Amino acid sequence: MSRALNIALFIAISCLSLVVYAGEAVQGQTQHNHNNSHSGMYMGITMGVVKAKDSYIESTTPGGNLTNYTYDGAERSSLQGILFGVNTQYLSALGLVLGAEAYLENRDTEINELDRLAGTPDARYGTITKSKYSGTLSARIGYPISPNILIYSSLGRTFTSMERIYINHFDNRVDNRNTDLYGWTKAYGMEYKISDSMNARIEHSKTDYHDDFYISSAYNSAFVQKGVGVQDESLKISLIFEF
Repeated sequence: MSRALNIALFIAISCLSLVVYAGEAVQGQTQHNHNNSHSGMYMGITMGVVKAKDSYIESTTPGGNLTNYTYDGAERSSLQGILFGVNTQYLSALGLVLGAEAYLENRDTEINELDRLAGTPDARYGTITKSKYSGTLSARIGYPISPNILIYSSLGRTFTSMERIYINHFDNRVDNRNTDLYGWTKAYGMEYKISDSMNARIEHSKTDYHDDFYISSAYNSAFVQKGVGVQDESLKISLIFEF
């Protein structure tokens, strides 16, 4: 998602929050308790879309400058997830909601791309990057702008299981590699209380993963890959059940 889309989404969520809040105020529902309306444990189910990005640069020697072959790909797919969390009253004196959440996501992204030498695709070498699932543990802080609406942001630690397949079409060699990448996830969103025990949520999140080094055996001379710019960006809607 582009920066402009992120800004537009944030503005849309903010405007929707203000419209609903204003409607409740007109109905005389401006008196509410910030301390208790959003505390407790919950679980939920999620669906949405995710855009995965994977880039790397290569060198023919371990001590090389990593500027020969390059790769840069991205792919969108649907996602499904489950989450568990708790909202506490630790910051209720300030009118805030502090919480923690664990989230597990299933998706099926697959990025296929030819390597490029000096910016030109090279049909001899290709890379397939697959990502099947990820998990996140995060802390959240929110503000209930009405009895039914909570806006929030979160920061968490994420891992994803990633498979890279390096292909040497010239020599008919394939090298499969599975690895777990770790990164930081930032998110913001809004929850709307449908009933005493059910909420609806919309959330945008972005994860930046650490760089990754690997020597592939798919090439005649061992290439050193440095994975850079590995990211996930997603837009999700969730149904939350409180208990």
